[in-house]
Amino acid sequence: MPDKLDVTLAALEALAREHGWTLAERREIEHGLQVIITDGTQRASVNLYATGKALVQGKAGPLRDALL
Repeated sequence: MPDKLDVTLAALEALAREHGWTLAERREIEHGLQVIITDGTQRASVNLYATGKALVQGKAGPLRDALL
C-alpha cells in the first residue's frame, strides 16, 4: 500500500498533467518532498509531507491560486 506522501505526489502529478503544467524540480526536505511546478510563465513551490499534507507557496497568481 502506498504511503500518504506517494498518494499526494500522484494527485499533484495528475493535476499538473490535467492543466498542462510541468513539475520542474523535486528535492527532499525534512519529512517530505518539495516540488516546483511551472505553467511556463509562473512558478510555485509545493511542499508535500509524509502526513499527506501539502503547503503551497509562491507569488500570488493564477498558478498558485489553482493549486490552493
